[in-house]
Amino acid sequence: MGELLKCRKCGVLLKGGSILDGSYEACPSCQASSRLKVYPAYFDKIEKGKLGQKALGDKEATCYFHPDRKAVAICDECGKFVCELCAIPDPLANDGASEGVLCPECYSRKLESSGRRGGREEVFLYDGMAVSLAVVPLIPPICIIMYWAIIFTAPAALFLSIAYWGKTRHFMPRSKIRNIVAIVFSLLQVLFLIGIVVLIVTSLTFGEMGS
Repeated sequence: MGELLKCRKCGVLLKGGSILDGSYEACPSCQASSRLKVYPAYFDKIEKGKLGQKALGDKEATCYFHPDRKAVAICDECGKFVCELCAIPDPLANDGASEGVLCPECYSRKLESSGRRGGREEVFLYDGMAVSLAVVPLIPPICIIMYWAIIFTAPAALFLSIAYWGKTRHFMPRSKIRNIVAIVFSLLQVLFLIGIVVLIVTSLTFGEMGS
């Protein structure tokens, strides 16, 4: 391991000997403990990419995208001949008989039609949207100009926080603090709106009784 590891607190370089095996190591400067968790794939040897074999003659099938390369497979979608470089495993193949092979064009088209990008599903952060709806209308001068917006944003934030509680998928773990903040702020706003309605109704009722 030739990487230089720095202390997360003071930035001093660490030895990095024991820190990689899962144990803690104290910083020689500030004595802060550090431990590095490394994915097993980090230690795997990176293999060279295959450029594909060169075609030996005109009678040999060649890649549609690289005419000088030998074709090794046929795209399952469009039927184009592809070389080793262009033969991409079908990420959505589920027939169990084979992995399936796609050319680069069909690979991109299939991912787009399935609502995925780059092999990963798109993520919508409902908790972040709920916090924005609950907090942004309270920030000056927005609260002065668009105070009426809480009629819509507060119920929407409350709905998103409760309906999608714990359902936000992300590659990094996300706590429930955003949902909690959104629920608290949106509830306060909803109670405020209910109080105004009750006050108006009460004033109108007593006004009619007085007249």
